[in-house]
Amino acid sequence: MRGLREACVVCASKDYAEAVYFKEFLKWTGFSFFIFIFNEHDDKLNEVIAKDTGTFDFVIYIGDQDGTWERRFSQQSDVHVHVPVEELWVPQNGKKKPVLRDDLLVNAWKEIFQEFSPRLSSDSRKVFNKLIQIYCKYNVLHRLASGIYSMRMLVDKEAEKIKKAEGSLEKTDRYGGWKSIIKCLEDFREGLIEKQKYDGMEYLAYALCFCKRKVNEYCNLLKIERTYGTGKVLEQLESVYDYVDDFYMVENLKAKISSLDRSYKSFSISYLLNCTKTCDVNLCNSFHYYRIGKQMEIIQREEEAAKAYRISYMMNPLNFRALFKLAADQFRRKEWSKSAEYLKGILNILQLNTDDDSRFEKQVLFLPPLELEYVSKCYALLGRIDEYLGNREEDMVFCYRRVEQVKQCVRKNKYLSAMYSEVPDWNAFCECVEERLTKNAIKNKLEKLNVTCS
Repeated sequence: MRGLREACVVCASKDYAEAVYFKEFLKWTGFSFFIFIFNEHDDKLNEVIAKDTGTFDFVIYIGDQDGTWERRFSQQSDVHVHVPVEELWVPQNGKKKPVLRDDLLVNAWKEIFQEFSPRLSSDSRKVFNKLIQIYCKYNVLHRLASGIYSMRMLVDKEAEKIKKAEGSLEKTDRYGGWKSIIKCLEDFREGLIEKQKYDGMEYLAYALCFCKRKVNEYCNLLKIERTYGTGKVLEQLESVYDYVDDFYMVENLKAKISSLDRSYKSFSISYLLNCTKTCDVNLCNSFHYYRIGKQMEIIQREEEAAKAYRISYMMNPLNFRALFKLAADQFRRKEWSKSAEYLKGILNILQLNTDDDSRFEKQVLFLPPLELEYVSKCYALLGRIDEYLGNREEDMVFCYRRVEQVKQCVRKNKYLSAMYSEVPDWNAFCECVEERLTKNAIKNKLEKLNVTCS
């Protein structure tokens, strides 16, 4: 706990889309955060957050109507902010989708500022109010929550359109939208620049460099020259330390920016290591170690990658991404029973380790696309393990049937309909998601991890 650096959002699985409303704002402005989804089927997993020795600067509860979660996790922070879940939704065209309402974020931050007064100045309030305004006006929520996943699927079609109409890149919503946000942030910064020491400027500077990274990321996917020079953006990001010296998420963003450029990619691991040295909340630090593992894998330092994944999982036993890496490692070693134990652990974290079809399908409807892929990969590997162990054929068939069920639930998925409602062609998007969840697609993903699957 150091001021305004680490945050936690607590919600039920059915309210994850609402939690993302706050999560993406925290991500965009440079907070180290942890999203805790209360497990309704295995209470032991809820003890993970209760036992963590780190302390968050504030905790936001989504839909904790009777205060049960706050009472249970009260030791995790001195600042608790409640948001009634129904306030985040309004009916639209017969569907439900997140409403970009300034007042929800403003009210939450008013509570936070009230608790931190007098340590926080009117300068900080002004910066956050402007960031909230931009976040809502330019629909940053949907740009971040749906951005990279939909970009990777639809980028070929967009590249073709841009090639046919030279100079149309600026007019695209994806590229032009981020450029508009950057201009708005730069205009606001220019209005503050006369005052050398302006409280809260670090969050503004972080958001600005974050947006430039998103533009460059899109350029990489289109295989065109990056708009912003990597060295220049890193230099701008480094200037955050002119305002404060403990904003360690700067190192996290520097790693992301570097990873987009071959000339700078080798620096990303050292940046992430810098991040881990300063972050003292294990539930947050777990994510940084996981990213170190990913970078180690890219440069084929397998043992160091495995070590990073183990640390990541030890810091946060709810980190199913790290746990999947451990499961895959055990699979490669032909430690079938241990691999199966880890895979079932992931399904338990996602509240899907059940034989009940109705409960399974209900829970799947609330999962984001990346989690859907993990569910399919887990069941595909479990089916393969059943074959290796000579288990009953019906066990193997059950696992492969689960893979098919995940794909069949895509168009009914409540998270997808909320967060991806802005994509130009909803049907094309769903087809892309379904394609990524086919048995062959999952098999190909596992083969890239050197994990073979039938």
